[in-house]
Amino acid sequence: MQPDPLSVDQPTEATLAFLDRILTKPCRVLEVGCGEGRLAAGLQARGFRVVAVDQDAANVQRAQARGVDAHCASFPDGPHVEVDAVLFTRSLHHVDELDAALASARERLAPRGHLVVEDWAWEGVDSKTLTWAHSLFAALRAAGLPMAAEWQLDADRLQRWQDEHEHHIHSSARWREAVAAHFEVLGVEPAPYFFRYCSRDLADEPAGRAVVESVLASERQGIALGDLVPLGLNLWARPLPGV
Repeated sequence: MQPDPLSVDQPTEATLAFLDRILTKPCRVLEVGCGEGRLAAGLQARGFRVVAVDQDAANVQRAQARGVDAHCASFPDGPHVEVDAVLFTRSLHHVDELDAALASARERLAPRGHLVVEDWAWEGVDSKTLTWAHSLFAALRAAGLPMAAEWQLDADRLQRWQDEHEHHIHSSARWREAVAAHFEVLGVEPAPYFFRYCSRDLADEPAGRAVVESVLASERQGIALGDLVPLGLNLWARPLPGV
């Protein structure tokens, strides 16, 4: 069965809502880390012209089935096309050579083009926020929903979180430093992130959408009250002159 090209989940909707405020239509977009192409298809439906890359061949095939001009490549490999925006969707923290990737992104940008990053700041989490997430997801699992086993409550959860991330992916401080070497940062905003884990685990559940919406509302409220640390981080920038 071919995937529904316009099938949009809550994480994709959240990203589209952010991009609606940042990108000007019509424009050409290169998405780095397109996954199965849900966001790229959503952007195309809004009138954007999208080229996408992902290093997972199966994901690229799914994106292509949605009508996305997707290519299997590990950025900065891939199509060298001029675009108005280079979009890293939760992918920049995985890029091994940050400086090379960002320099290549800058080279692909048309005059007055923009870099847009949707990522996370995993290193900023605190014990209270992790306790909230673990307790909530444990309750969902107890209710019979297939939450991943990683969401187990224990006294070492904060240390385990740090150990699982610090040696494998870049911190937000590191990728933001690399961005600043090539671009003038125009804006940075925090965003919810834990609801994305929930959506991943419950994607095939009949009640999944309603549950994820509830988790997102709870996370947003906790952030607004200062009770939770926002792990999501959105950034947009333009090339530094003369670099």
